[in-house]
Amino acid sequence: GDGTAGTGAVDTAAAAGAFVHPGQLNTEADFERMRTNVALGEEPWLSNFNALDASWMSANGSWPSHAQATITRGATNDTSRLYNDIAVCYGSALRWKITGDTAYADQAVTLLNSWAYTLTNVAGDSNVLLTELYAYQFAAVAEIMRSYPGWQSADIAQFQTMIYNVFYPLAHDFLIRHNGTAYDPGLPNGETILT
Repeated sequence: GDGTAGTGAVDTAAAAGAFVHPGQLNTEADFERMRTNVALGEEPWLSNFNALDASWMSANGSWPSHAQATITRGATNDTSRLYNDIAVCYGSALRWKITGDTAYADQAVTLLNSWAYTLTNVAGDSNVLLTELYAYQFAAVAEIMRSYPGWQSADIAQFQTMIYNVFYPLAHDFLIRHNGTAYDPGLPNGETILT
């Protein structure tokens, strides 16, 4: 965009229908509002930032990756390895965007890369579809971090490949075959989330 998002001025890229990065979950205007209000000590921004600062979800470089080749959801469930890393990744991305401290950006990139180069499969029973929510969250963090110069283009491409190869087939199968189950009129809500 032209940097005027959220100011009342027309964002030319948004007005033209182009997607403006970041924009999946948070926009640059959101981050600017957060930065400004935290710096001014405004509430509820300051207390929310302080809660993030004190949380395990913004560990400054101290969070080890829990990446593994297969995540299983069902009777055996090790998805917490994935969703906790995503939570730290998002917390780190927020801390970077608000403070400018690249140690947090580096941590987010380290986690994104570790999963991008490791995860090859999501397995389990029909509850495996719930992992699609993690895919969305992971993609939201990646979309924020794509503006960080420390995230190399080859690593971004690998992350995109991982999302496409691991998560997309599950979402596509659900949309086309409803995970091998009979059609349920309640499914359009789930279909909307996945599209």
